[in-house]
Amino acid sequence: MKEKVKKILSKHWPALILALVVGLLVVQPTVSSILNIGVDNFKGVYPIFADDEEYYLARVKDVVDGHPTLGNAYIKEHQDGPYMLPPLAEWLFAKTATTLDVSVPGLFAVNDFIFPFVTMLLLYGLILSLTSSRKISLIASFLFCILFIRYFGRAINPQFSFIFLAAGLLMVSKIFFLRENKNIKKIIIYNLLLAVFFGVLVYIYPYFWTTIITTYFLTLLARLSLEKDFWFPIKNLSIFFPIAFIFSLPYLINLIKTYKNPVYSETVSRMGMINTHWPAAYYNVAIILIMAVVLIILRKNIGVSRLYFSYALLGAGIVLNWQNVITGKYLLFSGHYFQATVFIVWLVLSIIIVPTIHGLKNRHDFINTAFAILGVTLFLIVIFHKQIDGIKRAVFTSESESKMKELQQMRPVFDWFNSNTPKDSVVLYFTDSNMYLYPVYTHNNLYGPASPFLISNDEIEERWVRQNIFNDKIDEKYITENEKTIWQNDFIDKYQNKEVRRKVIRFLTGKKGTEAEILPKEYAERVFAKYKKAKDDGLEKAFKKYEIDYILLDRKIEESGRIEKELKKEKFLEPIKEFDNIIIYKVN
Repeated sequence: MKEKVKKILSKHWPALILALVVGLLVVQPTVSSILNIGVDNFKGVYPIFADDEEYYLARVKDVVDGHPTLGNAYIKEHQDGPYMLPPLAEWLFAKTATTLDVSVPGLFAVNDFIFPFVTMLLLYGLILSLTSSRKISLIASFLFCILFIRYFGRAINPQFSFIFLAAGLLMVSKIFFLRENKNIKKIIIYNLLLAVFFGVLVYIYPYFWTTIITTYFLTLLARLSLEKDFWFPIKNLSIFFPIAFIFSLPYLINLIKTYKNPVYSETVSRMGMINTHWPAAYYNVAIILIMAVVLIILRKNIGVSRLYFSYALLGAGIVLNWQNVITGKYLLFSGHYFQATVFIVWLVLSIIIVPTIHGLKNRHDFINTAFAILGVTLFLIVIFHKQIDGIKRAVFTSESESKMKELQQMRPVFDWFNSNTPKDSVVLYFTDSNMYLYPVYTHNNLYGPASPFLISNDEIEERWVRQNIFNDKIDEKYITENEKTIWQNDFIDKYQNKEVRRKVIRFLTGKKGTEAEILPKEYAERVFAKYKKAKDDGLEKAFKKYEIDYILLDRKIEESGRIEKELKKEKFLEPIKEFDNIIIYKVN
């Protein structure tokens, strides 16, 4: 065994080195931020660099606090209902954090190194299996990690989920390239592992399990087209499908529960589901088409099996991005399939690199190869241009010393809540964006809105109104300009869909059409009416519409002096704790 390990290390040590580099690059901003204030001054409050990371951390903390259903990570009244988004990763990390007795943010700081490290090695193994070239595999896997380095710094999705996507596509490739299609032992092993990776992703990230299943079916079709052997896909599916179905059954049961909920349709709409047969994701499809042209030009230089496999990959990319043309359902308009799409195209690019190099040495293929290189260059320029800002932000950003000190000053407040308030008590925070750190570092819940969970639009709006009850700038225009803080992705995605239609029709017919409005006027009118009513009802009646135990006021926010005067007038509020810039009231 030791000899085998030594042999592997002697062959593939450069991949280990580059994996270390990737892991260090991802964790570097956190380490630099801590060093900015000195390790002795760090109190365990970590900086946040990725979008939505507080959301994922709060979900894990909610499981730690005893709410495994993840019905709502923020609002007490809904926290034990059915989940809208899959919870497996949160369960695993919650169990890990409690077992190791570490904080949830501390665990994810370590994950920033571990998972990108594993991802790099998996990518290297996958590309090596497709190309048989260690040099190409090293370069391609490392460049892909750099290209999406900001993504790999984002907790859970895609930092953790991408590992299973890469592992799943490795199994898909192993199945496709099985030389002996009667080798039942390998068919069973590969399909069993594929079903496991697929099953895990069903409970983590919809964009990646759909990538795996689409790629799997199309590669089986490609193999059928290549060899005309109907038994090969049947044998594979007969092993994969029952296991995958059993894995998915609890998810399907939960889906039925959520579907029956009366607020399901408006919740899923807030999360970005729109009903449209109009094709979207033109950028994603464009890069697939560029690579398809390159593949067709070089098809004579590529082995038949790899050529068909590449066709299947690119076909999967088209299906993923344009499936709504048939289904009429699109989750997050033009959104979350970008990384999966580039990954698919990247695998095809890796496959054609060696034939492209050989083509340059062949005079007969030189012109075609030159055109192919032009297409590849165009693809790389487009992708790196789109990702360059993210790469800079991921690698060269660290939190400033002043911001880090401000974050550490929150530690006594977190500790006070954990020591002096009942578990799952509800706090209304009048503070800045740090509000969403409280559910991560304390056992308390938020009073304010929480859109990505199973909850009615009416309640979302009412909670938003109360969270903003002291904001005198609120009118219909303000509500329209801040619509995403209330309805999340609902209107912005519908607006994008309408605008894409309008622009395409204008391009084809010359008719300008009417520009779409983001938020229909009646929605702004409705929320503004709720705001005025809450103001008229008075603070006690307004606040006690929903469960509330404490109010926190941060004196650093604008108008904090006026808000404090208003709160002091209320007999149902009792000031019980004061920090440098924070005062906490108990609701009686």
